This record gives sequence, C-alpha cells and structure tokens, in this order.
Amino acid sequence: MLSRKLSVLALTSAILLGTSCSSDVSLLSVQIYPADPNLAHNTSFYIAPGGTIQFQIQGWYSNRTTQTIAASSGKWSSTNTSIAAVDANGFVTSAGPEGVTTVVVSAKGHTSTVIVGVCDPSVVVCPP
Repeated sequence: MLSRKLSVLALTSAILLGTSCSSDVSLLSVQIYPADPNLAHNTSFYIAPGGTIQFQIQGWYSNRTTQTIAASSGKWSSTNTSIAAVDANGFVTSAGPEGVTTVVVSAKGHTSTVIVGVCDPSVVVCPP
C-alpha cells in the first residue's frame, strides 16, 4: 500500500512539475546587433563608403532568455537607401555619399532599429 501511495505521489509530482516547466514561452522583443562580436557593445555603427557590416537579430523571451533569430527570417529595410542598403540577410552596404540611415528589421511581429553612419575613415568627425 505504501508503494502505491509513493507511486501516486511521484506521478502527481511529475505531472505538476511537467506542467510548470512546459509553460508557454513567448517572444517579448527583438534587437538588432552586429554579427562581429568585437562590435557587440557599440551603440553606434559606422562604415566607410563601399563598406559593409552584418547585423543579426536577437530575440528576448518571457522566460528571461535570449536567442539569435535567423537574419533571413526578418524583413530588413533602410530608411535611406541612397546612403546604405540592407539585404535579406542583414548585410548593410554603403551605397554612396556620407550620411546616416536607420536600419529596420521586423521579425515575428516585433520591430527593432539601429542607426548606421557612412563616413570617410580619413575624416576625424563622422556624422552622429
């Protein structure tokens, strides 16, 4: 009889633990961040004319975890394609003159932006 009570208790515990551990985890937000880990802590990004930088998408979840989301699953755009364009994989390439553009990505119902400046590296002051 004691064995049966322990089995029922173990089964009940497993069900309760399984239920609490399998709670739905939802995506709370996304953030654009550079693929180059050396740039991970930068808040501003600059590229030279003709230069390229790759961005990725970071997902922030309700269980307090983060995960990289495939860049190709986002919809990427640039607010000023005459300054820099972005492709479907998050590669931003300067397109012409110096200036600033905002890169936008929408992924899984969330949107994030980052500002990218294009400037001549021989010039000491770049646009903000």
